[in-house]
Amino acid sequence: MQKKQKIVFVINEYSFFLSHRKNLVIEISKYFEVTIITDLTGHFHDQNLANMPYNILHLDKRRNSSNVVEILKFFTGLVQKINQSKADIVFFVSLENCVFGSMIKSFINAKKSFFIITGLENIFKKSSAVKTLVAKIFKFFLKLSVNKSNADFIFQNDADKDELSTNIKKDIKNFYIIKGNGIDLNRFKFKQRFLDKNQNIIKILFASRLLYTKGVMMIMDISKKITHSNLEYRFSIAGKHDPNNTLSINNEDLMLLKNSKNINFLGEVSNDKIHDLYFQHDIFLLPSIREGIPGAALEAASTGMPLLLSNVPGCKECISLTNSNGALFEVNSLDSLEKAIVALCRKRENLIKNSFNSRKHVEDHFSVKKISKEYLKIIYKK
Repeated sequence: MQKKQKIVFVINEYSFFLSHRKNLVIEISKYFEVTIITDLTGHFHDQNLANMPYNILHLDKRRNSSNVVEILKFFTGLVQKINQSKADIVFFVSLENCVFGSMIKSFINAKKSFFIITGLENIFKKSSAVKTLVAKIFKFFLKLSVNKSNADFIFQNDADKDELSTNIKKDIKNFYIIKGNGIDLNRFKFKQRFLDKNQNIIKILFASRLLYTKGVMMIMDISKKITHSNLEYRFSIAGKHDPNNTLSINNEDLMLLKNSKNINFLGEVSNDKIHDLYFQHDIFLLPSIREGIPGAALEAASTGMPLLLSNVPGCKECISLTNSNGALFEVNSLDSLEKAIVALCRKRENLIKNSFNSRKHVEDHFSVKKISKEYLKIIYKK
């Protein structure tokens, strides 16, 4: 019997793996021996760690991006874990891990590396001397892996590929476009909505990290602004607040959201309860300024929620060009968002149609079966 090849995924946090990559990894584990290198802090005693079709190696994530000691500690730890796993192929997930992957290529025994760019996170925007220096370092090391035979890039949309090429001033030819991580259609089942002819309350959900770049503060603004003669709009916010993330909303804004009379603030919702959250709401809203592919939007769409997304890269791919499953609105524009909400909700029949189309769009383009086949194709192609 031929020995299975060994594949490693490098992912910062175990919770992120559970919410974004688990289903994809389970599919790939049917054909390869897979190991996850991630930070298990807070999850060492989770019951779901046992009897999984993949292995997990714990590696503390870096706590300080500019601390040289932390960087060296993570660098050496990552090399040691990858070589311990005897990986043939390594997938580095997120821009920061891709940079480290490019740095350590000469120190690991893997034959091939894939750099999964899940979003550029405004890393190349000049906002301070430190961030400008970090951006230059990122560019330098990413360049080392461009158009090399032992490395390939995976982007979730074309705009990210073009922007990275522009910023590193090098045309990236060794790349693939794979739109997201795949949605488990059996877990995120379809629920019929809008059947009650007398329904006059529309529940709108924002579910994402509480970052300024996700547009979370717009939810409070639109909740005060929007009015409709026949309908009442109720807004909910669910998401993790991480004060260590420089893009995270500050404590003052967090308290504004928590204390708002117009918002049902739910805080962080665990991964095992997220599908129930979708079932309790009607429409999914994400006013992000940039995305790779927003997984939560696709999960919501799979359950039949029409989508209201900002007209930016990553979000645009979630809206069908042929069968309406929601609407795009102009980024940072309350007027545009209000018009989109009112237009979508004007007729019950329109909401029903958009609900069915949301599910179909995910079935046709974003199921985990389809996305995993795209990953398997490039693995075998190596």
